[in-house]
Amino acid sequence: MKQGKTLVLIDLHCIFWYNTKVANAFDVAYLRLSALTQEVSMKQVDDALSRFIRSFEHNSSSGNASEAGKQFAEQFLVVSPHGAQCVRSVDFAAALPKRKELFDGLGRQSSELIGLKEVRLDQRYVLARTRWRFIFEAPGEKQEAVEVESTFMIDTGVEPFQIIVYLAHQDIMEILKQRGFMISA
Repeated sequence: MKQGKTLVLIDLHCIFWYNTKVANAFDVAYLRLSALTQEVSMKQVDDALSRFIRSFEHNSSSGNASEAGKQFAEQFLVVSPHGAQCVRSVDFAAALPKRKELFDGLGRQSSELIGLKEVRLDQRYVLARTRWRFIFEAPGEKQEAVEVESTFMIDTGVEPFQIIVYLAHQDIMEILKQRGFMISA
């Protein structure tokens, strides 16, 4: 970052030295300084967003449903290959232990975040595209990895950050059925 600050000072010097329109020099200097400040604060948000997603990973894999539920807005949108619906975070948190129990019963050995890409939509909202790896092992079988993607729209304008949209790109239950981990009803 030191180079960026030095560059701004050099730019200011050149503008004042060669430009007779001082008002424009201040405008240009302000815009350059604003861009530099925005770059620094976006880096801080990226770090904070990464910590937020890692915290979600920890809360989900450890079965800490109440903490995972707190990471969602009071009501949020869940989107999957089957459609979309609004869900209350308290209902979602109540369902998490059942999902963990189901996955553990199917032989889930571990789950981990293996990919995170961030797209800033504006000053407040960020899309976090994630990739997850679940390791399953049916009794007497070898381990099998199941990878799925999900995207979260996160409101970074509130503290703590909140997930307002959860998009599951694949139906993990269907994938497990196809791989023989579940008996179709």
